[in-house]
Amino acid sequence: MRNTLSLTASIVLLSLVFVTGCGIKPVAKTQTPAGVAVANTPAEGMYRVTSEKGYSIDILSDWTEHQNPGYGIDKMYMRPRAGDDASFGENINILVEALPYEMSASEYAAKGAEQLTKQMNATIISNASFMGVIPGNKHVFTLNMKNVDTKTASIVFVKNKTAYVITCTASPATYSQYESKFDQMARTLQVL
Repeated sequence: MRNTLSLTASIVLLSLVFVTGCGIKPVAKTQTPAGVAVANTPAEGMYRVTSEKGYSIDILSDWTEHQNPGYGIDKMYMRPRAGDDASFGENINILVEALPYEMSASEYAAKGAEQLTKQMNATIISNASFMGVIPGNKHVFTLNMKNVDTKTASIVFVKNKTAYVITCTASPATYSQYESKFDQMARTLQVL
């Protein structure tokens, strides 16, 4: 259980580490491998990514994948940035975690939110169910770390004792601009 909660906090830390996108090299967009069955095709302006960890997700076509995000994160994507754009690097990342016992998405999210408030002094703004291909839970919180303010959504899906955590991070000033894009991508997560 302790390991589960530590990984949830790691996603927040990872989001903060990448606020400027420094030191990360983009990689080519990946497509669904041949022979993998999925329920539908990506919407216009999106491409499908299939992970070896047993899920697929559709990403906005102009967002860039980054290699080796660390902290147990499987995939990470950042919004497009022009030239020497030094503004906040809005991002979405996906963590997959085997759970020690059956729990719902809302139970997993509540444990993560409790840890965020106690250990990282996060302020939970909202907590609600989230409808994607599979039902989930979404909580939104603000956090200041090393004088960087962020607003983050953690969207959790649980299926077959596995948690799929999508963390979406922006600056407080730009979060409302990106929230619908974050939700659009998160709603497409499919467990294969």
